[in-house]
Amino acid sequence: MNNFITKTKFIGPAVSQINWINKKIWEQYSQSKNYPVTVIQAGPGYGKSTTIVSYLNENYEDQYYWYSIDELDSDPALFFLNFIHAFKYKDQDIGSEAVKFLNQSGDKEIPLKKIIDIFINELLNKLDQEKFIVLDDFHLVNKKEKITNLLAYFIKRIPPFLHIIISTRSEINLPQFAHLKLKRQLLLIKEEEFSLSKKEINNFLESKYDLNLNKKDLKDIYQITEGWIIAVDLIGESLNNGTDISDIIKNKANSLDLLFKYLAFEVLENQNEKIKNFLLKTAALKYLRVEICNELLEIDNSEEIINYIIDKKLFTYYLGDNQFRYHHLFHEFLEEQGKKRYDYQKLHSKAADICLKNSENGFAIYHSLKAEDFDKAAEIILFSADKLLELGRLETLDEALEKLPDSKFEEIPRLYMYKGDVYRLQNHFDQALEAYQKAKESFLEEEDQINLSFILQKIAMIYLDTVQPLKAEEYLKKALEIRDKESLWVESDLLKLMAENKANEGHFEEAKNLFDQAEDGTEAEISNNNFSARVKLRTGKLKEAQEFLTDKLNNEEVETRRPRSHRETILILSLIESFMGNVDTALDYADDGIYLGEKLNSPFIKAVAYMRLGHAYQLSGNQYIEESRTAYNNSLKIIKKFNIPRGKAEPLMGLSLLEAFYGDCELGLKYGREGFEIAEQAGDEWLSGIINLNIALNYYFKGDYDQAEKILLDNIGRFKKLNDQFIKSVNRIWLVLIYDKENKLEKFDIVAENLLEVVRERGFEFLFKKNSLFTGDDHERFVPVLLTARDRGIKKNYVQGILAELGYSNLKNHPGYKLRIEAFGNLKVWQGKKVMHHSDWEREKSKELFLLFLLHLGETIPKEQIYYYLWPEKNEKKSGRNFKVILNALKNALEPDRKPRQKSFFIVRHGSSYGFNKKAAYNYDVEEFNKLIKSANKADSKQQKIEYYQTAVEKYKNDFVLDKLYLDWIRNERDRLRSLFLNTGDKLVELYFEEKDYQKAIELSDRLLEVDDCFERAYYFKMKSYHKLKRRSMAVKVYKNAAHILDRELNISPNSQLREFYNNII
Repeated sequence: MNNFITKTKFIGPAVSQINWINKKIWEQYSQSKNYPVTVIQAGPGYGKSTTIVSYLNENYEDQYYWYSIDELDSDPALFFLNFIHAFKYKDQDIGSEAVKFLNQSGDKEIPLKKIIDIFINELLNKLDQEKFIVLDDFHLVNKKEKITNLLAYFIKRIPPFLHIIISTRSEINLPQFAHLKLKRQLLLIKEEEFSLSKKEINNFLESKYDLNLNKKDLKDIYQITEGWIIAVDLIGESLNNGTDISDIIKNKANSLDLLFKYLAFEVLENQNEKIKNFLLKTAALKYLRVEICNELLEIDNSEEIINYIIDKKLFTYYLGDNQFRYHHLFHEFLEEQGKKRYDYQKLHSKAADICLKNSENGFAIYHSLKAEDFDKAAEIILFSADKLLELGRLETLDEALEKLPDSKFEEIPRLYMYKGDVYRLQNHFDQALEAYQKAKESFLEEEDQINLSFILQKIAMIYLDTVQPLKAEEYLKKALEIRDKESLWVESDLLKLMAENKANEGHFEEAKNLFDQAEDGTEAEISNNNFSARVKLRTGKLKEAQEFLTDKLNNEEVETRRPRSHRETILILSLIESFMGNVDTALDYADDGIYLGEKLNSPFIKAVAYMRLGHAYQLSGNQYIEESRTAYNNSLKIIKKFNIPRGKAEPLMGLSLLEAFYGDCELGLKYGREGFEIAEQAGDEWLSGIINLNIALNYYFKGDYDQAEKILLDNIGRFKKLNDQFIKSVNRIWLVLIYDKENKLEKFDIVAENLLEVVRERGFEFLFKKNSLFTGDDHERFVPVLLTARDRGIKKNYVQGILAELGYSNLKNHPGYKLRIEAFGNLKVWQGKKVMHHSDWEREKSKELFLLFLLHLGETIPKEQIYYYLWPEKNEKKSGRNFKVILNALKNALEPDRKPRQKSFFIVRHGSSYGFNKKAAYNYDVEEFNKLIKSANKADSKQQKIEYYQTAVEKYKNDFVLDKLYLDWIRNERDRLRSLFLNTGDKLVELYFEEKDYQKAIELSDRLLEVDDCFERAYYFKMKSYHKLKRRSMAVKVYKNAAHILDRELNISPNSQLREFYNNII
């Protein structure tokens, strides 16, 4: 990749000795050190580049880097390669690790975010003073969404000492532009700041050209130039060459653009013929290099001429390394004039040959297209296309193809194939199909059978990528019919694609037979599409598929390949892990899938990864429901852009499941029906069956057991035909739960017997032992099924073993759900999916008794002590009667379906003492909060401590049980937890500060001050963080606010630590 580097891009334009300074602009530039990002937005000719380079040379000569962007940098990989080398040009040590990683990528698609992360870490380690990076002419890449998104990614993580200055003609397209302005992290300098006043025009002309004009002349110049500095400069040049001011006024144009052309024409006409010819001919080049100019013009004195025009200040800039460029406006003017005098097509054609000879293929394509030598351009494009596709440089190839005329595509249909490949790999499937169809028509007309079969195969790949087996089969069959029988390898390749398609339809025997026919297929080819793993997944062999793909993943990073759509190893693994209830690995693989989609420039891979992320978040429990919903919706948004109806089926499946377990069952049914119809139309019986299961679950949670039973029974038959024992078992586990609830014991016995036999044979015990995608976040709901099976002698020893592993060896009864308890803020309790309302508690005292048990978690409380807490003013006899009533009300509230005289699952009794059953199934936020802090305190690494403390702080939503402020016996626990939160927050904010994450330190300090506005340590770290971010005024403001609040609330002054720091910064 280093071959693409042109070092002259990293040198700012050379400026002569400063005779005049635009003080107004320099004052603005002086503020840039206080902002992470500065945007200079002005049209051409306003002096953006020259003023910023003059300012930096004067004030930060060795502290800035420069990157002059051109049109060829529109490829994201090339842009960021140049971005890194802009730093390396001045500081060789910076960027070495990032470039090393980049070079190790070889021909792989370049993982730009990972490279940016590596580069940011290098900057953090290397930068120890204020530094600036100037991105000049950013408007040339401003519309490239991938570049602006990646730059936004960099800005979000920008090191504290670095400041980005973006110079652009147009409004910048950064995603967080408005957010940065709102947060005062972006300085915007607009065009009006560059316009010169009459006084500034006078100063400029006097300083640069030693002109002393009267007020009338200055007024006239101001009126016709509107303060546009390049026009003022040209007028100064004309006046200096003897032109009369009255002639300029008399010939003034109707627009500034025309004025510039008029003035530039005057400048050009003042040159001798030799200089004029040089200017007009070399305007065909993007950059001026002495040897190129000599060869193009067939002269040997280009260096002498260039030195002359530089000396005469003819809007030409030295870029270093013997390379120059004209000012953009002057360049456009010269090109326009040159075309009137010379044959620019011949000049571009000659330049293309010179560039080819020098192995500069990018410039060769540029000049060939400018010369309208489309034969040569097409030849270079065809030569380079496969390599560009391998490197993932889709934009570069796309832009070159876009500039070819339609006639060239008709003449060379392979260009349509490459156009289709670009579209398909960008997931623009409709446009890809259109391009492939045009190629197909041409190959039909030319009777080119081999290429015709290839293009049919490519069309089929669109439908395979989007899992539309019925449409894919049509094209695969046609391709196989016309494939030349002598080309056995490609025939075997087609057979494997047909096998994959049959697997998508659920016809696994046919798929296996087709695969067996592909005798010449190598193991690498078979493995690459993950065919066997996907067959194992769809036939319920989860463990085998998991082991196969995990082994394969270890060697996959070094592969050179193109995107594989939904077939990516990590995407299949994420789905398998969700099926099996392995939350962490499911999340990791899904996150990696999103990164892979970005790395391979494949939005469809990202869409599938978001589906899988939705599944993994759903597994993570109630606190991640919104993240799950967002992930599914992100997937749907991407799919909608590319018009892939089949792609909607899985995220709709996920949303249907989400609503069944956590939300609105009517909405879940709507999602399920829509997804089912899409999967059925696509011919995917397996997925439509899974969505049908989700529909049944929504009916179950609605309480419509009859409808749920009907669907589950139909589904068992479907998955028997598809030979998927896993999904068949999932349908059975819900069916047997219905039979247990409705006491349909004969049906229960039959289904439970079959279910437990398969679970034991296939190792599906995890369905009972932990949460999984299709059993939800509460596997406790299936414990009653195990108890009934044990009591009825169905696989008794096996079931007893599962119960023992769950800790329920001697359990007699179970409510079929766990409790979820939140006590930070108002007390909230959920029984599985159902939230307990005020009326469910029957009596307010039963809720107080429950709170008392929570305060003494792990203990039992003597009943006399309970009397004292709940009825301190009543005698023991009366309190005893009240206690019996309240205790029974609490048991009924927590377990409303408990049978008379049945032992409570959640409340235990030891003699005359009572408490909450610690062995019961429950989640309690206060207990989790305490455990997280203990884990953090024991953790060895700083990162582990941060993660534990962070999670603990997030748990603390508000003070303990705010709706029971009147209970004195709760106050001590409330104060203890608040104090623990503040101490934990103090430790975490200090860690943030040590890690130089100053923004997080500020945000956490604010959170601590919401809980206790007199917490001085929070003020201290907030001040220090602002100071590190070079925002001294904010640090001072924090101190003054602290002093005011401490005086008002406690009548004290800030402590010595705060005062000392304040005195040091003022």
